[in-house]
Amino acid sequence: MDLKSIVETLIFVSGRVLATSEILEILEAVPEGPKPGREELKQALETLQKEWEERGGGIVLARVAEGYEFRSLPEFAPWLQLLNRQKLHRLSTAAAESLALIAYRQPITRIEIESVRGVDSGGVLKSLLERHLIKTVGRKEEPGRPILYATSKEFLELFGLKDLDDLPPLSEFEEMIKKQAEEAPSKETDLSVSDLISTPDEIASLETSDREALEELDQTLKNLKEIEKSALKQPEPDNPADKKLS
Repeated sequence: MDLKSIVETLIFVSGRVLATSEILEILEAVPEGPKPGREELKQALETLQKEWEERGGGIVLARVAEGYEFRSLPEFAPWLQLLNRQKLHRLSTAAAESLALIAYRQPITRIEIESVRGVDSGGVLKSLLERHLIKTVGRKEEPGRPILYATSKEFLELFGLKDLDDLPPLSEFEEMIKKQAEEAPSKETDLSVSDLISTPDEIASLETSDREALEELDQTLKNLKEIEKSALKQPEPDNPADKKLS
C-alpha cells in the first residue's frame, strides 16, 4: 500500500496532532507495510501538504508543534463557530492576559506575572495548568525558589504554531485579548498591552506597523476602561415608590 495514503489516513482518523515519531512507530509495528526512514516520511508529508493546498478546499494539512494535523482555514471560522457552539471553551480575560505574559516572557514566575497584572494569579495559573496550556519548567534560582512557568505543546497546537519562533507579532496576539475582553469582561483586568513588552529595546525592535497597532490597541483598551468606570459611577434613578414611603 502507498506510504502517502497510509500516512494521510492516520492523520485524518487521529483527529489530533500526530507526531512524526508516532507515525514511524505505527508504520514499524505493521509487518506487511512500508518501513520508511525519517527523511522518506518527511518527503511524503510535504507532498501531502502540497496536494491539499493545491486542491483549494477548506481543509489543509498543517505542521503543528512536533507533528501534523488536518485543519480548516481561518476564513471558515464563522460557520464552524456555529457548528461547534456547544464545544467552544473560551479563555477568560484574566487567563488570556496571563497566557500572553507567559508566552512572551517565558520562563516566568507567578510573582512576575502578578507584578504586571496587579492581581492574584493563582487561580488563573491553576486553570491554565489544568487545560495543559502551560507547564512548570523548574524553579528560579533566587530566595524561595519560585516555580517557573512556560507554554506547553498544547499551547502550540491551540494556536497552530510549529514552535515558539512562530509566535505572531505582539499586536496580533493582543487582538485575541481584546476580543476576550469584549466577550467576557472581568473586573480584575487592569493590564495595558504595553506591559507585555519588557524593555524599551524590545519596543524599538518592533516594526512600525506593529508598534502603531500596539499603541492603538492600548489606547482603545484604556478608553473602554474609562467608559466602564464612568458607567459604574452613575447614580441609580430615584424610585417613586421610595419617595412615597419617606
